[in-house]
Amino acid sequence: MRIYTTTSFQRKYEKLCKIKKRYACLSDRLYDFVFERNLTPRGDLLYRRKENQAEVFKARLKSCTNNGKSYGFRMAYLILPEYAILLEVYPKWGPKRADDITPEGVGYLLAEALGEKDDHMLLELQANDKKKKMEFHEQVEETMIERLDEEE
Repeated sequence: MRIYTTTSFQRKYEKLCKIKKRYACLSDRLYDFVFERNLTPRGDLLYRRKENQAEVFKARLKSCTNNGKSYGFRMAYLILPEYAILLEVYPKWGPKRADDITPEGVGYLLAEALGEKDDHMLLELQANDKKKKMEFHEQVEETMIERLDEEE
């Protein structure tokens, strides 16, 4: 399954990772959830659309201390049959803590993600297995030849 992120997800993730004192483990927690556990749908279901099998989940990730998931991070992500889009990440503790996502917030995140998908602005997320880190890459627009090859 291909995994993408919105540009705002990348910015928030990178800002949080820079706060080493409190959020140093975020990259490890996210890497584990996305690549080691294969981003399986779990957590709180925030949104479901049956016609295209789209679902938005909110997952809990462990904290950097031994306080468990309640003091950890939250991540919202959209799952579709062909790909997934990471929408939001935020901590539940520390100086950058945030409240839970509201239904209006889910709508905003979906609109942002689908708009970026249409404009080919989503970032493709790939694993660097040697460093156990995530890498963000610009989405390459498919050429007509690639589309024809996929149809055959």
